[in-house]
Amino acid sequence: MIRAVIFDFGNVISAFDTSRFLRRLAHHSPLPLPRLSAEVYDSGLHAAFEAGALSGPAFYREVVGRCGIASMGMTDFTAAFADIFEPIDGTADLIRRLSERMPVGLLSNTNPWHFRHHIRRSPPYRFFSTVTLSYRVRALKPDPAIYADAIGKLGVPARACVYVDDIPEYAEGARRAGMHGVVFTGAAAFEAELQRFGVDPGCVPQSLTKERAKYR
Repeated sequence: MIRAVIFDFGNVISAFDTSRFLRRLAHHSPLPLPRLSAEVYDSGLHAAFEAGALSGPAFYREVVGRCGIASMGMTDFTAAFADIFEPIDGTADLIRRLSERMPVGLLSNTNPWHFRHHIRRSPPYRFFSTVTLSYRVRALKPDPAIYADAIGKLGVPARACVYVDDIPEYAEGARRAGMHGVVFTGAAAFEAELQRFGVDPGCVPQSLTKERAKYR
């Protein structure tokens, strides 16, 4: 019996486009866009930021240094870095309906800037009972530690949890942790998958209440 559902954020709740940030960065750098992408995302800097190994100021200094940026302060840099998201149709409503039936968790590889500027301000955030963030746990999916954190916070057996992620490797990591891992292809498809697990988000007992936001 499924007793909790856990959601990834990027490309499940909100789509993201890193080229939006890179194009703004290009106005302040002599490097072409492919080189900027390599320096920010392929160099290991971004992963270190999301794993909690780099602070925001340290990440900024590293990118500025590698990309030859002399005219972009950290405030403008942070705003541009965080302005990459657009909501995905249907997911927020699905989370809202599920939250009236059972605990719903968030499990995301992310960094403090994306969390503060977008994730915690997004409409579905208030429906999460538990929140697991890579930079806080200091582990990135598919590291078993990040799945263990999410399961532990929910306080239900792993076998009673469904985890959804757009990246097959991360859904497989959830399966290795004992959960049911589902690859996200759209909110309607995931709702149909949940129904195959015996969870019908459309049947919401309005009298149900639950505790929220214990672990943020």
